[in-house]
Amino acid sequence: MNANARSGLNRLLWTIATGSLILIILSFGSRMYQQRQYRQAEKQTFEKLQTLASQADYDPCIETVSSISVESKFYRDAQDILHQCILGSGKQLAETGEIRSALTLWLSLPEDAKNKTEAETLIETLSTDLINQSQAKIEEGDLDEAILILAQIPLEAPATATAQNLRESWRNEWETNEAAVKQAETEISKGEWLAAQTSLQKVTLNPYWQTQIAPLKKQAEAGIDQVLRYEKEQTEQEQQRQQAETESNIFNDRLESLAETYVSEGMEGLEAWRLACETVGGTIVDEGPSDLCTPP
Repeated sequence: MNANARSGLNRLLWTIATGSLILIILSFGSRMYQQRQYRQAEKQTFEKLQTLASQADYDPCIETVSSISVESKFYRDAQDILHQCILGSGKQLAETGEIRSALTLWLSLPEDAKNKTEAETLIETLSTDLINQSQAKIEEGDLDEAILILAQIPLEAPATATAQNLRESWRNEWETNEAAVKQAETEISKGEWLAAQTSLQKVTLNPYWQTQIAPLKKQAEAGIDQVLRYEKEQTEQEQQRQQAETESNIFNDRLESLAETYVSEGMEGLEAWRLACETVGGTIVDEGPSDLCTPP
């Protein structure tokens, strides 16, 4: 190869090497620029997240967090802000009456959330309030509304078991009470007062049900009192009859005994009988063919 050819080859190789180096530099610079732009965007997103949280604009805050990737240096802090926004959003929902949504949101907080304990306290407090509200409705006799209130407690909530037990208990209570009232009404219609009273004693002490059965209890009690008065009167009459019969027997025994004594002393039978009647304090009543000696 002559000198000119070698010189041309060297220039070509130099040009290629220089071009490759320039491309590498440009590529590296482009990547650096993109990374810088990405970091700047992440920083801006994080700052936006902080602003939303500080302004209590919780729903956009929750949505914005998804823009920060797990690889980001802001990820951990962004998660803490997310948890704050979840807690705050739940409070806003609770204030507007969206209780189930609030509880569901708080229950979504992970175990390692810094405000998990506060959320659990809120969940317990709000669940207890719902149970108390439903209990008040039960005492008013509104079973359907009481169950609807309990339905606001999510299945994931710790109070779910309590709510389920209450629902079953109230339904059983209603069935038992309705059956007892129906039975008592039938017994009252038949005049079976004591049986009706026994049936009504099966009704629970729920204020609503006690109010419902009050008229039936009065009817049963009045019927029982009437029966007791009648039985008392019959007993007194029987006692009076027996006493009168006893006194009559005693009087007649004395009368006959005294009359026999007078006869044994020589008096005639009728005369002895009349004298005996006067002696024992009786009164002779003319009864036609025969006289009657009535006690004093």
